[in-house]
Amino acid sequence: MIKTITLILLALTININVANAADMKKAQLLKRKAGGCYLSLPSHYQSSVSKMYLDGNKFFRDGVKYSNMGQTSLANTFIGHSINMYSHMLRVGKQLGSKKC
Repeated sequence: MIKTITLILLALTININVANAADMKKAQLLKRKAGGCYLSLPSHYQSSVSKMYLDGNKFFRDGVKYSNMGQTSLANTFIGHSINMYSHMLRVGKQLGSKKC
């Protein structure tokens, strides 16, 4: 009985780490796209979306930091926030007329 519970907990832990790695790759891809989007906007629009990009970067750095510390739950939270910030920035950039967003 104890072995079964231990195996289930181990499987859940591995599953969390795998999901975290997939989210980190998605966040890195969105970060690259958001950077290109930012540079494609006219300068008077760049100032309005720069806060979203910088917040996304901060959340991503914090997520990587917590992942390296072994705190996968916090890492997943911060990586998820960075994905949301980058996605939101890309939507705003598309609405402002950029073709790279």
